[in-house]
Amino acid sequence: MKLFLIRHGRPLRSGVCYGQTDVPCEPAPDRLVWEGTRPRRVVASDLGRCQELAARLAAACDCPLEFDPNLREMHFGEWEGRSWDALAREEGPRFERWMAGYLVEAPPGGENYAALAERVGRALAAAEAAGDDVVWVTHAGPIRVAVARLLGLPPESTFRFEPAFFSRSVLSRSVTGWSLAAWGVPLDRERATRDAGCDIGGDVGEHGSVVLEPGAGSLRGPASANAAAWDRLALEQAALARPAVDEAFADPRGWLGEGGPQGSRWLPERLAGLEVLCLAAGGGKHGPLYAAAGARVTVLDVSAAMLDLDRQVARERKINLQIIQGSMEDLSMLGRGRFDLVIHPVSTCYVSDVGRVFREVARVIKPGGLYVSQHKAPTSLQATLEPAASGRYELVHPQTSSAPLPPAPPSRLREAGTHEFVHSLAALLGGICAAGFSLEDVCEPDHTRPAATAGSFAHRAAYLPPYLRVLARRRYDAAATAGAVVVG
Repeated sequence: MKLFLIRHGRPLRSGVCYGQTDVPCEPAPDRLVWEGTRPRRVVASDLGRCQELAARLAAACDCPLEFDPNLREMHFGEWEGRSWDALAREEGPRFERWMAGYLVEAPPGGENYAALAERVGRALAAAEAAGDDVVWVTHAGPIRVAVARLLGLPPESTFRFEPAFFSRSVLSRSVTGWSLAAWGVPLDRERATRDAGCDIGGDVGEHGSVVLEPGAGSLRGPASANAAAWDRLALEQAALARPAVDEAFADPRGWLGEGGPQGSRWLPERLAGLEVLCLAAGGGKHGPLYAAAGARVTVLDVSAAMLDLDRQVARERKINLQIIQGSMEDLSMLGRGRFDLVIHPVSTCYVSDVGRVFREVARVIKPGGLYVSQHKAPTSLQATLEPAASGRYELVHPQTSSAPLPPAPPSRLREAGTHEFVHSLAALLGGICAAGFSLEDVCEPDHTRPAATAGSFAHRAAYLPPYLRVLARRRYDAAATAGAVVVG
């Protein structure tokens, strides 16, 4: 069974608490993009801003349409129709109490989150009893409730994410339970590119604006599975899916450091004005920090939920970012020779053909541009996560296999639900060279700790360094210097 969660179009009035008040919104797009499984039913909130889109989808999918008041947005009572700024200014302590305790506090004459969750729960029970693939055309509140309930997440965790207008998220039920299969895939890509799916004022290009260039529909195989896995990790607030802390933005350039081992400056001292691509780097950390340091930043990632974190930080910090959902294996949406610097955190383990990634990076980086990448070390991926009975870590996975690694328990070394591949040093370092780069430095970041407990991350790192960090420069004449390696 699949539950498709679709949010209505953007209301024409922004910054207003509209709740269950019917407000005009943008009309449904002329061309809706629907990929994959067709639903058996469409169920929609009976509020006007959902009805047109629901009718269009039901007709396109040739399935019945039902309206369910349980799918209405939260009722804000006396606050409906007033601006959020006015509520904060005029309601004072009452508004602050609601903001701090919305799970149990209710606006005057309205409902709290618990009441919303109760009625959405009734709609979920009906959907699960029917057991067929169903579309909900609804609002941000019910979408958050459904995700929290079916995935077993704390309700407050889903408020870190804003389901985009005219977007589709998918929850899938199997014998093992519910899982998140997609998050925020645009139904109208042209409009999503234009207005970024963001609830912010101003035109694209002003501070705080974000341009979203969606590519989720092209994700296939491991990329699609890894996008869903990282969506779940983001919703669960996993350690690798947490935005940069406030202190980092006080001195973003200092926080980014030198980029390489201590005493080696890999990153340019000044980032202001540089074109920087943060590749496979969603999560509200890399992109916002480089942008805060003055760079013109593009962030690309497969996970819509991880990119939502970048979008939120951009709004909060009034930072300009270009955000693209897509795979590092296909950068065709980016121009040739565009970037001065490509920052590529650990992620090449998620693709089967790492050479293709390096060739894509080489195409979009300027001659002389820097490519700073970090990779999971092949021997670390090949080895057991825990010491064997002998007390030793053992190599158990062949380096030559083209198949993904078998699933492993979540840890600092493996991310739950992802498809990961082992790449040899020849594939990593040789692949970077073959793509048209010269290697300028290589290091293994030190994660060891004195007297670390056997089996701990730090203990294992003393025998199997988990990561390999590489500094490479795009050659000016790749053909004339093929295979050149410069280290030191």
